[in-house]
Amino acid sequence: DRAFTAIIDSNLTTLLVCLFLFLVFKWVGMEEVRGFAITLGLGVVFSMFTALVVTRWIFLALLNLKVITRPLPMLRLLPKVRINWMSKRYLFWAVSLFLVVMGLASLFWQGRDILGIEFSSGTQAMLKLQDDALVEDQLPNDALVRQALLAQARQSAEKTTDETKKKKINDLVATARVETVLNANRVEEFLKLYGDGSGKVAIGDWTARKKNPRFFELLDANKDGLLEKAELDARLGDTTYQISTTVTDVKLLRDTADEAFGPALQRRIPCSYELAKGKQMPTMGVRLEPSGTTRISGEVVTAAGPAYRDELLDYEDGVLFVVEKVTPPLTVGQLQERIRDIRLQPDFGPWSVNPYKVMGVTPAGEETFRALAVLARPADPDQLQNQAGLKQFLDGEADVLDNALRREDPIVVVSFDAAIAGETAQLAVVVVVMSWLAIVAYLWLRFGSVQWGLAAVICLVHDVIVVVGLVAASGWLFNTSVGRILGVGSFKIDLAMVAALLTVIGYSVNDTIVIFDRIRENRGKLRTVTGECINDSINQTLPRTLLTSFTTFLVVFIMYAWGGPGIKAFSYALLMGIIFGTYSSVAVASPLLLGFKQAIVAKIAGPGNDEPAKA
Repeated sequence: DRAFTAIIDSNLTTLLVCLFLFLVFKWVGMEEVRGFAITLGLGVVFSMFTALVVTRWIFLALLNLKVITRPLPMLRLLPKVRINWMSKRYLFWAVSLFLVVMGLASLFWQGRDILGIEFSSGTQAMLKLQDDALVEDQLPNDALVRQALLAQARQSAEKTTDETKKKKINDLVATARVETVLNANRVEEFLKLYGDGSGKVAIGDWTARKKNPRFFELLDANKDGLLEKAELDARLGDTTYQISTTVTDVKLLRDTADEAFGPALQRRIPCSYELAKGKQMPTMGVRLEPSGTTRISGEVVTAAGPAYRDELLDYEDGVLFVVEKVTPPLTVGQLQERIRDIRLQPDFGPWSVNPYKVMGVTPAGEETFRALAVLARPADPDQLQNQAGLKQFLDGEADVLDNALRREDPIVVVSFDAAIAGETAQLAVVVVVMSWLAIVAYLWLRFGSVQWGLAAVICLVHDVIVVVGLVAASGWLFNTSVGRILGVGSFKIDLAMVAALLTVIGYSVNDTIVIFDRIRENRGKLRTVTGECINDSINQTLPRTLLTSFTTFLVVFIMYAWGGPGIKAFSYALLMGIIFGTYSSVAVASPLLLGFKQAIVAKIAGPGNDEPAKA
């Protein structure tokens, strides 16, 4: 019962952080951040339910079964302590000031280089491997693909003497993130392409297609020379991977991927074609212009056949192209995908938002066509009001179509918009500040004075600046022998790091409230908080604070040491947050209740107190 209010207060403040995180990023559709907020919030709720209800049930059951017959002492990491924390508060504040200045200096030194993928301009690339590709003689996954890409990047950095290029490569190593693009129909498509019609793939059919026998061997779990659906469901991975990085040098990224994976990359097969010009298309009921670039006028729509009229009407005032003798033939979906990929390339930015449609004209097989029609219109109709805008639109769309059919890039590259990245960074700051204000308001309400909330939030600001500063310091630490021993990388501030900072805020305020609650309990009916009261409260809660911090530190350290590169930065921030969050709860937040003498007075419950604070 005595701990109930501390449990409720500390967990509700963390839930406030989750609520703001969910609501703010809901506006911009960032599912990863909202997912983190939901996960963290559910974790807090179920943890609180377990602490308040399930633990009680377990102890009652053990008591009823006579398993517990004597008092259970709590593990004491420290003997009973009587430290005069208040007499050392100026020393603690000096240390904190040094840490904050160091953190701000590290941030200033890094500048915009500290920003990760979501908060700066950058590049996303879609890389597709061959169906039988192996990475380091293993079935591919996102971790292996990232490892191979970064290994090649490091080799390139060692060979080059160009310092500018070396910096770009180091940024690629520091910020590259690889994620698998899931294909829900991967197994079915694999069986349809390589199977014998019975739902199995035989080794003979596989080798007859000149596919990699080692790939088959790794998939064949029972070594019977047949790949069945169960084996494929368990072992067959996807072939498409998304690479995200803050590096904007598209050629560098393409060259690195090409050198890292070589023949394992699935290269798009270029198609030959002829652009139909100045002829009547009987299937469509449309006569094409001699240039092959046909404006979709009202007369064209009216003359079109019923199967094409509605589509042409949707693209009225736009442009129509018909490509013939397409070799090899393509499905409508394949050409649609090719055009989409080209529009997303950095060199086709002005045409990326133009609506377009592909329709089959002359069939070549069950689903493929040798002739296809492509319709497009400008996203901004005003572009057609002058000759220069019209010419840019028509020439650009013709160039998009030509590149979609002839280009064979093994990876598709998309550049980030710096403006969108800036908006994301602003939202992250808004979430953090709103969570601070909510914590001030809640603690003001619960403890009866704004000083409690301000003390907690000053502590949180301290923690965030220190942790962010240490993240920035990793930029130079990772190149030192100490950094290599500790496994420190050049970490960046991205959405995962924001999630880590919000977790640190929740953890730190949890510790702070436990101490505040004991101060309020020890104060009793007194109208002021004295130095002696704060000292006693910190000393009484210190074993509990160190025990919870130590156990949490062990879990996060395991994540940091063996959790893999994907959560390295997240774990690093949590480790620093646990260390300095524990320190600040004891040495920063609680002494602030006594105050900076003149700046924050000792009285917390209103006027009328004359008792001096005891230091």
